[in-house]
Amino acid sequence: MVKSFEATLDELEKAKSSGNLVGAYENTLEPYVLQFGEEVEKNPSEARIEQWLRIYTLLSSLSIEGPSDITQTLYTSAQDNFERAMAKLSGDAAANAADFIESLEAPALSMDDMARATAAAFPISIAAAGLQPLAAFSATEAVDAGHVKLYRGTLTVFDANKKVTGIYKANTGGFVADFRRKNGPTPPGLFKVSNYRPDRGNTPGMKREGVSFSFDLDERNPTGNRSAFRIHPDGPPPGTHGCIGVFEGADKLHECAVKLNGVLKANGPFWLSVAYGKADV
Repeated sequence: MVKSFEATLDELEKAKSSGNLVGAYENTLEPYVLQFGEEVEKNPSEARIEQWLRIYTLLSSLSIEGPSDITQTLYTSAQDNFERAMAKLSGDAAANAADFIESLEAPALSMDDMARATAAAFPISIAAAGLQPLAAFSATEAVDAGHVKLYRGTLTVFDANKKVTGIYKANTGGFVADFRRKNGPTPPGLFKVSNYRPDRGNTPGMKREGVSFSFDLDERNPTGNRSAFRIHPDGPPPGTHGCIGVFEGADKLHECAVKLNGVLKANGPFWLSVAYGKADV
């Protein structure tokens, strides 16, 4: 069933007002939003783009690929209509749409910049803080792979005795350069891992070699107005909008999901550390 623009917008506004925007989008509204966006891509008139931007700006803080990819496509393929549509927006919608365009031109951050940001995110070591992450994402190189650099490294999973149980290639970023901006790479710091979902196959960017899953990531010390960070397979194109994308073949992807879910079952929600460069956390 197709929802009208008005019905979709109304449900998103109610979900945001009630503090349930992420859940409402991922559990119910995602297919309707994406379908509407695809229809606007086919007919990118000024009026339709204005409607799309009113929907997108409600979702702009979510680290998800579909809506922001559609917005970029409309900006690049129908820029005149896009700019005229933006001029008709007001309030938060106008501010969020403008922030999206500005974020696409955010200055690039080098690995040295990211290492310094990592050091600032961990003013004392994790051990000294009395915390025990049972997973870690460590990015060790910046790679040119599209719009901006993505960061590539490894996702390591531990057991309760800090024994390594799995190591997997993983990416983040590639859409916006600055981790402090919406759609940027995963910020350095600590994240709580929870909520394993074994099938996210209909969500853009979360399926690779036939495998889809996700784990929620909640930032311990927020670096900006962002939410819906996830661990998931890095579906094409390479890179993410803030999530950690596991960049492996089908067997290793299955293994990664099993290992992470095993930690979750044994320990409940657990900490994951995110670090860049050679910073010692």
